[in-house]
Amino acid sequence: MIHEKPKRNWLFLGHMVFVAFVIFIVTVLTTAAAVRHSLVSGVGFSDRQNYWINEISKFPYQVRTAVYELASYILDKPSALLIMRSNTNTAYHSSNFPESSDPGYLLLPAVDSEYKRATIKLIRIADGKIIWQWIPNWDAIHDGISEKLTFVPKGSINRYMAQHPLILGNGDVIFNTNNSLIRLEKCGGNIRWLLNYPYHHSNELSADQKSLWVNSISEDYFDFNPWIKKHIRDDSIANVSLDGSLISNNSFSEILISNDLTALLLGTSGVSFNVDPIHLNQIVEASQDGNYWKRGDLLISARHLSTIFIYRPSTKKVVWYKQGPWMNQHSVGFLDNRRIYVFNNNVFGGIPSTELFLKINDTNKIMVYDFSSGLISEPFKQSLASLKPKTITEGRAQILSDGGLFFEETNNGRIFRTTKDDKLLWSLVIDYDKDNISKISWSRYYNQSEISPLLENFVDACQKL
Repeated sequence: MIHEKPKRNWLFLGHMVFVAFVIFIVTVLTTAAAVRHSLVSGVGFSDRQNYWINEISKFPYQVRTAVYELASYILDKPSALLIMRSNTNTAYHSSNFPESSDPGYLLLPAVDSEYKRATIKLIRIADGKIIWQWIPNWDAIHDGISEKLTFVPKGSINRYMAQHPLILGNGDVIFNTNNSLIRLEKCGGNIRWLLNYPYHHSNELSADQKSLWVNSISEDYFDFNPWIKKHIRDDSIANVSLDGSLISNNSFSEILISNDLTALLLGTSGVSFNVDPIHLNQIVEASQDGNYWKRGDLLISARHLSTIFIYRPSTKKVVWYKQGPWMNQHSVGFLDNRRIYVFNNNVFGGIPSTELFLKINDTNKIMVYDFSSGLISEPFKQSLASLKPKTITEGRAQILSDGGLFFEETNNGRIFRTTKDDKLLWSLVIDYDKDNISKISWSRYYNQSEISPLLENFVDACQKL
């Protein structure tokens, strides 16, 4: 017997979307003031009223999720993982790719139009050829994640991205989903291990290549103040072995408070209340001694503090920190033995809107800080002014060994590469269809010397299976 595909009731589904949208708007407008008042002081509300107000405040997220789910069903596409092309500056968001003069490789986490879910592709930039592709089993990953923390909901299977993938020496790949950390096998893409705990943003190898530094969450530090523990998300720095064992997970709030930086953590928000005061997004270990740091020191970016830290795990000391002039920055990196660079989002808020730039024509910036002089330079100022990247949240940059810049404009689905003399080399926008761009989630640039040893280890071996 042939079963016909059930017909969709378009009118009914359209009404559902409209009603969900109206409820979302009304809920936001009617509860915002009450939620803010409840979080700041709670004066005028009983404990039970405060509880229900805060529970209701979670409702808009649930409505938004439901709208995406309905849209995905109606349109038969992963709507939550796509960017409407009309919402980007189409004059700048075009592709000039591949580029024969670039010998590097792009590790791209994006939505595949065939699978309609996120995959990871290794692309040779010179000819655009897909060298290898990892296809995560998102159903199995979703089943392996449980509801855990107030601040990290499990969410929908249709929203998962492979965040900041990293290729290991044998061809396996590691990434996080914001609420898990996963290692996939090199050939079939089977799950080698899954850590069912919140891990988010960057994944970076340790200096000895034997473990990972990953941003995570701590649940234990604020036992001495139950109110803070309940209401504040405490980010942490986690060290995880390559076999999936947790080596350490250190509360960043504890690090700041024990280093006499309590005011930086909790004393800068005035009468308002920030449920996510730290927001770690990058941890990089120094691979060698510099003039102002030691091998093993951690360079750490805390977005919501607009602050960069150098932390020494061996002594548990913050040996240096600087707040600004970068604002709500993301990725950071060591440049040489006396300089670091910073991806400066250059915004004063977190809701995707160009109005969050201080000046109407502002863009994201790349800043280089020189410890020897205390001076800050912007070596790619000309190209960024021309390309006009404006990712409010997220974003990724790397100053490459040849002096060029690798830049991901995450919110708008664009990646580009410049030369050391500040000229555009190539740009790439991942088209899903004529109306939509695929979201990307922290791609990575590999030079030829980094990838060549891996090709025989996993690509040739897997192709022979």
